[in-house]
Amino acid sequence: MQPGSFLEATRHGGYSMAQYNVSFLCSDCGRFHQTKISLTLFDGPDRLKRLGEVYTPNALPSEVPQLLQKHVRCPVTRNSVKLDDNKLYLVPIDKD
Repeated sequence: MQPGSFLEATRHGGYSMAQYNVSFLCSDCGRFHQTKISLTLFDGPDRLKRLGEVYTPNALPSEVPQLLQKHVRCPVTRNSVKLDDNKLYLVPIDKD
């Protein structure tokens, strides 16, 4: 997770719109790492949340199942890591 992360939210027609990075909790090094996926949600969480707490399995954005079919590389250990939906999190985007 990025140091100093905070929620970027704007008011639009009475709804709060926030941007998030999809990050994973690495089973290899135990740290959070960003993926290349970002999402915008209306009335989204104001802090880190597991993706499964925000979306039902049938309502996942199309990019997420595609990500789950791939291995990713841990930037710390350089090892290949297989993701599962329990390791994916929404992290508010830092907009300084």
